[in-house]
Amino acid sequence: MSVEALGGEAGVGSIDRSSGGNNPPLRTHKMAKQVKVNLAAEFLQQNVVKKEDLYRDIKKQIKQLKDCYESTMMT
Repeated sequence: MSVEALGGEAGVGSIDRSSGGNNPPLRTHKMAKQVKVNLAAEFLQQNVVKKEDLYRDIKKQIKQLKDCYESTMMT
């Protein structure tokens, strides 16, 4: 599974000179996103899991976490 197939960009970890290179938060965000994409690609390569199944499970977990968080905020 390639990085591009997961929605990542090759070379995103480099400094973004198009904005003058003076925007650490954006650069940090791009680097963090690339790390997540790389980890997901590595996970899919090492495990027999379809990308669609992984995304479905992640969405389910996120919904459960949101529901849990909302219920604790209501009490």
